[in-house]
Amino acid sequence: MDADWPPIIRSIAVNRPISRKPIDKSKLRTWLQNIRFEHVRAYVHSGRRFADLPTNVLQDAWIRSIQQWALDVTQEPSERVGIECEFSLRRLPAPVHAVRKEWEIIRNAALVTWKARERDPEWQRKLIADIEADLSRGDHAKDN
Repeated sequence: MDADWPPIIRSIAVNRPISRKPIDKSKLRTWLQNIRFEHVRAYVHSGRRFADLPTNVLQDAWIRSIQQWALDVTQEPSERVGIECEFSLRRLPAPVHAVRKEWEIIRNAALVTWKARERDPEWQRKLIADIEADLSRGDHAKDN
């Protein structure tokens, strides 16, 4: 999974510029997994909009959302996260094989955005501070 992390996240795991102490990679993995968990929790709390869809219909909807997103990478389809949450709850993988070309377009656009943001020290400081705050909240929760 580490290889899939955006460069700034990998850098934080190694350097952690604010405290000069590396962030434990397992904690960073946990932080990223928690983001996914929070999406699933919000999806379930909102009523699982896609729960009654047959798997093939759900897959088709996800494919269409990725195709739509690839046409305009600045407008992420709102239903994509919900569909992916439903996949997660069903323990099904997203049919990435069906949208390899579109996924590459989205991935490349994301990398361009990350590279631009990596050169912005204020954005980096905020990201690192947010990650550290989330990680420390997790440490405190574990201690209580």
